[in-house]
Amino acid sequence: MKTVCIVGNSRNLLSQELGNKIDSCDDVIRIQKFKREGFEKHVGSKITVASLSWKDVPQMRDFIEYGNIDINSVELWAPHKLEGERLHTAMSILGHANIFAASRETYSSVVRELYSNFWTKKPSTGIMTIVLALQKFHDRKIYICGFDSTIEKDHYYDPNHIDRLPPGMTVSGHNWEKEWEYIQKLIDLKKMYDINSKDEISEN
Repeated sequence: MKTVCIVGNSRNLLSQELGNKIDSCDDVIRIQKFKREGFEKHVGSKITVASLSWKDVPQMRDFIEYGNIDINSVELWAPHKLEGERLHTAMSILGHANIFAASRETYSSVVRELYSNFWTKKPSTGIMTIVLALQKFHDRKIYICGFDSTIEKDHYYDPNHIDRLPPGMTVSGHNWEKEWEYIQKLIDLKKMYDINSKDEISEN
C-alpha cells in the first residue's frame, strides 16, 4: 500500500528527527509556510503536494519563495473554497485555477462538525488539508506529524518566522481544541497514523 505523510508546522517537530520517515512516504504534503533547508533531519526534504490558503497574492508569493516551492513540479491544493479573492490569487500567480480544492459541501461539513459553537466559522488550512487528504488518498495509508494540542499557538517551527496573534487580538480565529480532538479521533479510528509508528505498522 502506498503511503502519504501530512506534515504540519508545529515546533514539536524539532524535538524529533523524523526526516527519514517523512521522506520514505510516497507522497508528502506540506502546508502553508514551511521551510525544509536546515531542518531536513527533523522535517525531511521531500514534497509532492503543497497545500496553500491562496489568501492573497503577496502572502502566497512570500510562502512560495520561503518554502522554495516549485509550483510547476508539485501538486497544488486549495483547502479552502477557491472563490473570490482566493480564486483571483491563484489566477494571478499560476495563470489558471486547476487546483484540487475543497468543495462548498466539504467546507460546510467541517464547519458544522468543528465550528458550530465557535465565534468564527473558519477552519484552519491544516485541518482542511487533512480532510482533503482523506478524500484524495482514501486508498492509501496516511501518516501525520507536526500538529499539536496547543491552544495559543505560535505557528511554524522556524524561530525566525513565528506567526503569533496580531496585537490586540487575544482569541484565535481557529478552534484549535476541536481540531485537535478531530485529529485524535481520526487516529483512534485508524484513518490516519502518527508518523512515529511507521516502522511498526505493516505497509501491506
